[in-house]
Amino acid sequence: MPSTSRILALVLAGYVLPMLSASAHAQGNPACTLLTLEEIRSTSGQNYDDASPGDELGQGIGGGASCQWGGPSFVPGKGTPMLSLVVIPNKNGSYAEGALKAAPRKGCTREKLSGVGDVAFLETCEKSRGPVAYANAGKWDLVVQMDVEPPATPASVKAPIVTVAKAAAAKLRDQ
Repeated sequence: MPSTSRILALVLAGYVLPMLSASAHAQGNPACTLLTLEEIRSTSGQNYDDASPGDELGQGIGGGASCQWGGPSFVPGKGTPMLSLVVIPNKNGSYAEGALKAAPRKGCTREKLSGVGDVAFLETCEKSRGPVAYANAGKWDLVVQMDVEPPATPASVKAPIVTVAKAAAAKLRDQ
């Protein structure tokens, strides 16, 4: 029979250390550090836990970095809709401007957003996880998306997406 210390070591190695590693990884990811957890909670209206880093800078969409909060949970009643934030350095031109120049995909609508960035729009598609905000803020672009989980609707998640995008764009302008 394994000793208590061996069981504890296995638990730490299998559960706690990966969590600490993800937390340290999130601290180096600009998409995860752009807004504080409190800012993410207050702008989204959701009680999110810590960030979950996605792509490193240079590895994500448009050469950006990504970070997510929430998503499916194994704890009943704990789930929050996944919120994704991508920051993209616009070394080769604005990602948001380029996306806006392309025609919307079939089943998608776009609306201009004011007060978010230099160029900003929200795209909502019939068959998608949820609306997506695209914005340019100075030397950076950002993409913000929130899953639509019933009883939410694309219309009901629009305000939190835009609020997160405004907060993120304001901070990006200062960088």
